[in-house]
Amino acid sequence: MKKLLITSYVNPDIDGVAGAIAYSEFLEKNGVVGTVGVMGEIHDEAKYVLDLFCFEYPPIIINSKNFDEVVLIDTSDLNGVEGNIEVEKVIEIIDHRKIHEADKFPNAKIQIELVGSAATLIAEKFIKNNIEISKKSATLILSAIISNTFNFKGGVTTDRDRTVAEYLNGIARLPDDFWKKLFEAKSDLSGEKLFNRITGDLASYSICNKKFSIAQLEIIGAKKLVKERSNEIIEILNKTKN
Repeated sequence: MKKLLITSYVNPDIDGVAGAIAYSEFLEKNGVVGTVGVMGEIHDEAKYVLDLFCFEYPPIIINSKNFDEVVLIDTSDLNGVEGNIEVEKVIEIIDHRKIHEADKFPNAKIQIELVGSAATLIAEKFIKNNIEISKKSATLILSAIISNTFNFKGGVTTDRDRTVAEYLNGIARLPDDFWKKLFEAKSDLSGEKLFNRITGDLASYSICNKKFSIAQLEIIGAKKLVKERSNEIIEILNKTKN
């Protein structure tokens, strides 16, 4: 039997972590056994959710050399997995980004749809196939959707995200103030966390032989952060550029 790895990009957020765990459950209930693993260190928001509900952390995978096949969740960007994943091993990609590099993975079945969260696409597989989802996976996926859509207020939010979230909360039963505590957890950028968040969530691209990178911070209190630590942010960006 071929060994299957289900993972996301290096230093994944809650969407990648939740999607990988839930998709592993979906595959297993369809007779396909895979291993969930993460590369690098998971984001603070993912740690918050896993710790809050006492869910076990997925194991850290250094690279894909011990696996025959790979499924990528919440990424279709070669830079996000470069050096850790052999592109020929990738057999499936599930992502929600408009800009992607899916063509760089020659053997992969591609599902890229513009919804707020890759986790939404995973949840829809359970619903469409009438497969019961565990409370753990429902909790993780719902957390990812809340995070990615900024509690359904972000421009990326779709009706599909809302429909799936309503279904999942019937199982997860998250507290009403969960979204607030989640965003407070992901907004803690004290000390070295600011550097780690900016550099850990960096995506690099090349257009017309010019390379540029984008880092995003999804936080409460952005204006305060810029006012108080703008010099530090610029210093981090200059170090990254160099």
